[in-house]
Amino acid sequence: MRAFLEDMLRRGELKTVNEILMKYASCVGLEAPEARRTTAIGLSDLGELYGSGDGSALMEAIRAWATSWPSSVSRNCRHWSALRLCA
Repeated sequence: MRAFLEDMLRRGELKTVNEILMKYASCVGLEAPEARRTTAIGLSDLGELYGSGDGSALMEAIRAWATSWPSSVSRNCRHWSALRLCA
């Protein structure tokens, strides 16, 4: 997928790449734990691409992650530095 998106960026198809990346990021909100896990792994692989262009795909990825974060974990984590201990 990464190679496909990089090729699209080389052709100047930034809008389409951003749309694909935003749709992909929204998958972290799926109910199936395996789907969320697979998406998280993919997000780390595609991370560099999320910063390309105007940053809208990156902002959407962050928003998708933040809204899918379990509220029980959020209540127990007072600082970002503690997240790795609470996850």
